[in-house]
Amino acid sequence: MFSPLERDLVAAIADAVDHAHAILPVAGDPDGAHLAGIDRAVERATTAYEAAGFEFVSTAPTGPSDRLAERLYRFDDRDRLPRSTIEQAGVERRHYPTAAHELRGTFRQVAEWIGSGTTPSEIAVVVPDLAACTEQVAETAAQYDLSPHIAREVGLANTELGEVLVNAFRLGADDATVRDLLRLVDNPLTDPDWPADPVDAATVLAAGSALEATDLHTLCEYLATDEPGTADAIDWLKERCGRLADCTSDTAPDRLTDLLSDLGVIDADADDWTLATDHATGWVGARERAALRGVSDVVDSFEGTAIPPTVEFAERLQTAFDSETVDVEAGTTDDVRVCTPSTAAYISVEAVVVLGLTDDRMPSNPTRLAFARSVNDAHPDFAESDAVQQARHAIGGQIADADTVVLSRPLYTTDGDETVPADILTELDRVTAEDAIPTEQVDDVDVAPRSREDIQRRLAGALADQPVVDDGAPTTAETDLVDAIADADALTNAAGDPTERLRAGVACAAGRRSPVTTAYDGDLSPETVQEFAAASTPLSPSRVDRYASCGFKFYAKTVLGFDEPDSEPLELDALDSGRLVHNIFARFVRSLQSAPGDPVTVETDEAHQTAMYDAAVAEIERPYVHAHETAFHDGWLQRLFAGLEPAGTNEYDGPDGYEGLLVRALRSLADETSRFTARPAYVEADVGVEADGHIDDPVATTGRDDDPVTLLGGEAVDLLPEAPFRFRGKVDRVDVVAGTTPTQVTAIDYKTGSYPSVADIRGGTSFQPAVSAPVGGGARRRGRRRRGVLRPRHPDECGHVDVAVHESTPHELRRRHTPATSSHHRLVRLPPRSGRRTGRGPRSERQRERGGPRPRGPLPRVPPRDTRRATHDDHAGDDRGGVPSDAVGRGQGQLRLLCVRGRL
Repeated sequence: MFSPLERDLVAAIADAVDHAHAILPVAGDPDGAHLAGIDRAVERATTAYEAAGFEFVSTAPTGPSDRLAERLYRFDDRDRLPRSTIEQAGVERRHYPTAAHELRGTFRQVAEWIGSGTTPSEIAVVVPDLAACTEQVAETAAQYDLSPHIAREVGLANTELGEVLVNAFRLGADDATVRDLLRLVDNPLTDPDWPADPVDAATVLAAGSALEATDLHTLCEYLATDEPGTADAIDWLKERCGRLADCTSDTAPDRLTDLLSDLGVIDADADDWTLATDHATGWVGARERAALRGVSDVVDSFEGTAIPPTVEFAERLQTAFDSETVDVEAGTTDDVRVCTPSTAAYISVEAVVVLGLTDDRMPSNPTRLAFARSVNDAHPDFAESDAVQQARHAIGGQIADADTVVLSRPLYTTDGDETVPADILTELDRVTAEDAIPTEQVDDVDVAPRSREDIQRRLAGALADQPVVDDGAPTTAETDLVDAIADADALTNAAGDPTERLRAGVACAAGRRSPVTTAYDGDLSPETVQEFAAASTPLSPSRVDRYASCGFKFYAKTVLGFDEPDSEPLELDALDSGRLVHNIFARFVRSLQSAPGDPVTVETDEAHQTAMYDAAVAEIERPYVHAHETAFHDGWLQRLFAGLEPAGTNEYDGPDGYEGLLVRALRSLADETSRFTARPAYVEADVGVEADGHIDDPVATTGRDDDPVTLLGGEAVDLLPEAPFRFRGKVDRVDVVAGTTPTQVTAIDYKTGSYPSVADIRGGTSFQPAVSAPVGGGARRRGRRRRGVLRPRHPDECGHVDVAVHESTPHELRRRHTPATSSHHRLVRLPPRSGRRTGRGPRSERQRERGGPRPRGPLPRVPPRDTRRATHDDHAGDDRGGVPSDAVGRGQGQLRLLCVRGRL
């Protein structure tokens, strides 16, 4: 506070006049040896006034509010202030469950004050982190019919109009990307006046995904054949944006006007720049109008300015837009004031609410770099301002000045973690007697509703508290509650009879919560289902799981075809990371085979390390990997390749002794060779689908291997003849035991993302393992018989996972959704892999029942050959499928894969 410019202004006034009076808000005695408490924030101003010759005339604190503010952050042995003093000072404290509850509670209180006769301009809401939540604050206030006065500075680049200009400059450049196009088209301010066909974002996303390309030039070449109208629209948009990229200071105003008109941002028929899509009120509308004025000011500032010929004017213009800030003011000074603590220090109102009083939301002093500290300490004019002291002074000043001060904080974050109170709350507890400050725990169901969301939460709380009845009818208490809140202010302007609509909604909710089928439970007839493609389209096991987990998402995405816009993360996401690992393994195994389906023996010698290295190098050269290259790409490649010793040079090797994912995976595969009789034969094998072509083919519609393998092709699998669905998909890996009749197979599924728990499988909420077995082996169509399903638990740092096996017959498979089948499953754990243990698997059921500790010894070794060759007929009386009885429910270890054992 109090910059050198302000100091010089005070000195100039003192020299120019004989008498001058200045008011400096302090809580203590300024004539003391030094300022203390909240007055430390005005030390610089006090020094400036003394140097200018001012004489201080102080008034000792007399009122309860003044005495409370004066005691803050002054550490002495005076007695704590009693509750009576706090009540006279008008200080209250409120706690809310979360920040969202706090915002609603704050403006609900403001609405009550206004309804009680308080002038809106005499109310202030102080938000410490206003810059981070301005839109949320404005939207919440609008729910209570409030249009608060908010004034703050915003960077032009942080507005929607700024985003339009940034993406327009990028689109006009030669290296434009698909992301630049989509961001410009999807901007809420743009509605381009297309000369013919518009640019469809869904078409662009689909084409970009198929091409695995991010540059716009490649996309346009592809669309020119399949979607010429879209390609022409993109070319038109690039041409319009390109005219701005090569403008001069003389042509910039006209070209910018033409571009914003073509994009539908401004009204082409208006004399001055006016937003075509304008918000009449609210923060967002005020921000965009201010941004439009800022753009006009930037363009006007170049008028008559000589630009050196060596400097591109478009670059200078873009830099000016990026660095421009605009002053945004929403509402009027007659409305409720919403401001930061620093602004609150200069206003005087009757009622103040200070919200968000948690440690992480209060202002803090930034960490100073070492080389800057000497500069800050060299002279008082260079000293860094203390944001913490300023916030303390501002809040303390409101406590001393306002008639009513409400201090609030959310108790929990959105993640459920408890918040840390701000130091001002801790300080108030120190200087006041125990429980001297009235503290109210506020919940949405405890207050009178003043917005539609209040009404919804009030009803939801009432429905949750009522016992569930079998008939699905609303209770008397719920009906009475509807009558009580039907006259709420939030519904007075609503269409129709609020009471009837509320009753209908409560009746629907009561019917839906009932365990019995009521009139509110939807039913799709077979005729309706047949209208949608999903009824005849084969479903993959993962899609069946998606339906089981959330029918609404499945209906929206699979049946109606509503897809979210694909994101373009800088790093490989879980989907692409899994795709990379899967395809590397597929390339590696295929390179060792003379023909698809030949079992291979994996070793750790130089030849196999070379094959793994070559497979990985070929895969990372694909476009979808290059699209995510960042400054950390080399380090990521080291974590993948380190430790591999191919015949040539490992270009991505890491430090000595460091082993990456691939060498650890190779060692694990070789370890399986020594322990089991089955050998890898099919990797990324298709079941019921046909490959779409070469993996690097630019016109391929899906990502397939460059040498696709079909395990069961032609048509989808009729898993259950009585079911209306067919199934298809891919099996990550199929191992085969050579020389067995019938042929014994093991289906393996790698999990690189989330995984279902054993409880989900047994409870009938996860169906992927139960469907994967017959899909992978063609169980019903070719008589293959499944022996068991192994599910993963959690991956260790080497990428391996824990597994558990469940036995079931084909008849039980059809009944997996019923709880009665859970007794048919047994939890079996395989031996740990060799090497250092890096994780722990789940406890056995027997250990969970008796609450015993986790054993640390190795698991009993399962005889590999007998176990892998076991068939259901060999163990008709043992539902453990050939696994020794002493291995059931025992031991702990790091397990490896999801497997399905069976025979052909």
